Amino acid sequence: MEDNEDPNSSRSEVSPSDVVHRLNNSLMSILGNAERALGATDPSDPVHANLSAIVLAARDAAETCRGALAGVNQPGADPDTNGPSLAAASARARTTRFSGLILVVDDATMVRQLLVMTLEEAGFAVISAGNATEAMELFDKSEVAAMVLDVAMPDMAGPDLYALLSTRRSGVPVLFSSGFSADTVLGELLEDARVGFLQKPYTEDELLSELGRLLRSDE
Repeated sequence: MEDNEDPNSSRSEVSPSDVVHRLNNSLMSILGNAERALGATDPSDPVHANLSAIVLAARDAAETCRGALAGVNQPGADPDTNGPSLAAASARARTTRFSGLILVVDDATMVRQLLVMTLEEAGFAVISAGNATEAMELFDKSEVAAMVLDVAMPDMAGPDLYALLSTRRSGVPVLFSSGFSADTVLGELLEDARVGFLQKPYTEDELLSELGRLLRSDE
């Protein structure tokens, strides 16, 4: 190796925003699974307090990630005012049963698995893909009622994948998700009533409510 050769030159560069994006996906998985467990745990169980602490810490960290992704150095959200607990949210969400085939596309395995589990428990049939190529294959051979697409994926951005799939069959409702804000990543797409958006991390109640709205708009 020459003296002036950078020993790290062969390593792929990772931007700060990419690091925060990956961290946000991990927090979404932690938050979602902890809140699901919290909703199924009796408040008198000592584990309930531990799960509550995990949920509050994950929410606070997630808000910090959102601020970093937005380029704003905002403090973490006050855990006492950061929305309803998932125990209550999950109880509301599970009172409604859904149907139809949903295509979930997210390159983050933990997030994808959480979405599949949540949607199946709500009554949906679910197929999932970790990249655009898999998503296109599944879409072509399935009668998908709606899609849940991650915005930032390594092989193809969610909006680009949606545009491509729309040339094969138009009018399929889509719910995008990202750690970035909707205006930043979707722009004019949001003017379409069949397009929805959730900023990560989101709750089960938010997911099912927005997906239900999109399906009703397609009736």
